[in-house]
Amino acid sequence: AKKLGVPVISETEFMNLLDHASGANQETESSGEVDDSARQEIMNQVITKLFNDPLSSLRLEAYKRIVNKTEIDAALKGSQRLEIIDLALNTQYVDIKLKAIESLGELSDLSPALPRLRNLVSSPHMELASAALQVALHIADDELMGLIEEGLTFDSQEMRTLAVQAAVKAPKKQTWREDVLLRAISDGVSAIRELAFKALRGEEQVSVAAKLLEHPQLDIRDRAALTLAKVGDESALS
Repeated sequence: AKKLGVPVISETEFMNLLDHASGANQETESSGEVDDSARQEIMNQVITKLFNDPLSSLRLEAYKRIVNKTEIDAALKGSQRLEIIDLALNTQYVDIKLKAIESLGELSDLSPALPRLRNLVSSPHMELASAALQVALHIADDELMGLIEEGLTFDSQEMRTLAVQAAVKAPKKQTWREDVLLRAISDGVSAIRELAFKALRGEEQVSVAAKLLEHPQLDIRDRAALTLAKVGDESALS
């Protein structure tokens, strides 16, 4: 800001500027006070202009001051903060959208975050889709299996890798974990296959390896036989 000749102001002063911008020239017939809904609408218009400014440093500084990374430190909280995050998600600039995706993962109430992230996972812009999937996988609980399975369907190696990494980190008590890793072992990318193979442990390892003995790819059948041979499974030696 100093290099651009713009005065540096505090977050409080910045929010006061937004308040004045939203309240300027707005009067009611009775008391001259600004109607709350009209005031909020004008403030949103000001913020939208800031988020769509051609200057990246200005966009990002505005987002930082209005939203911040965590809700505890943010100038706006709760539903009002979520509304501003939605404004950021609807901008034309990827840098602001990426910041908004990060903020969704920092909400104190994550229930509105997952639907938004799932929509973004389907974005044709791979950087946005990947960022959304990564945040969604980090905060998901009941929906984790569905997100992982969705991630495995992408043509992007990065997206499939994120999905497999999430499956690897999932507790072994998750009944779907074995099926996901089994599916990942048939991936066309060797690095993803190796990631899934290395994640297998104990009974899970034996179960998956036994199923892979009938796999159409020779290298995968060989890997399965060697795995079973190491644990002394008779099916690998017959």
